[in-house]
Amino acid sequence: KDTVGRNRANLDPGKMRDAFTIRECKEHEQKDLIKASIRAANARCLPGNVVDEGTRKRSIEAMALGLLEGERKKKQREKDRKLLTAARQKMLDAEKQRLEVEVAKNTDVGR
Repeated sequence: KDTVGRNRANLDPGKMRDAFTIRECKEHEQKDLIKASIRAANARCLPGNVVDEGTRKRSIEAMALGLLEGERKKKQREKDRKLLTAARQKMLDAEKQRLEVEVAKNTDVGR
């Protein structure tokens, strides 16, 4: 059972290292790394502690997908922030230009 926050179990450093490595790899490298990780995990297992290969593979792939999704969202937020900044600047420039035209009209009328 997964929990969130203070009540969650400590993360396994080996699994996290695998996930970060997978995130940084290209897709064809990811597949090879996942296979190697599964083989290594199976080699470390004792007869009384059998790890299902499919479960481990799904776990590692889920971690990799979660990390990739986080990176994608981070890039999207940065892109959105840049678009918002550009739109805000255009609005400020348009308002400045409108005020300059208005001031110019008022000074011409006053003469």
